[in-house]
Amino acid sequence: MRPARTQLSDTRLFVRLRELREQQALRALGLAHRARAEAEAQLRARSEELAAWQARRAALLAHIAGTGAERLARLLPSTHAHREQLEDHIERTQFALYDDEAALAEAERRLDQLRAAWQRSRAREDAAHDLMNAAVRGRRRDVEGRLEAEEPSAAPASHSFPGDLR
Repeated sequence: MRPARTQLSDTRLFVRLRELREQQALRALGLAHRARAEAEAQLRARSEELAAWQARRAALLAHIAGTGAERLARLLPSTHAHREQLEDHIERTQFALYDDEAALAEAERRLDQLRAAWQRSRAREDAAHDLMNAAVRGRRRDVEGRLEAEEPSAAPASHSFPGDLR
């Protein structure tokens, strides 16, 4: 068995390593939180973009059915091209929205993984601190044992009380 002093020194290094790993896991978790927030923001922005394109399409269709109806024959080719362009934008935005949803799901999956890794790291750090406390107690016992061994043994105390006739 190694001396308690060496064991205590090694345990301190081990605790420091566990603390550093826990800090690293916590930083990675923070980055994952930011990545998820960015993915959520991108998804919201894409949804708003899609809604804007759909509103433009609805406005064009309303115009064709309403005030533009009397000029429809003359403007039909350009109206049809404009509608096709809007449909194309809507379709591309929907595909991008699907990609954004997948990116958000991936960010949430990664966040869950890193949260679990941080929790494991935190538990390991706690275990290292427990080991450190046990090493400190062991060192203290060794020191106390050495001090007791160095003290001259005292004569056994007599347990007599005043007035005892023994």
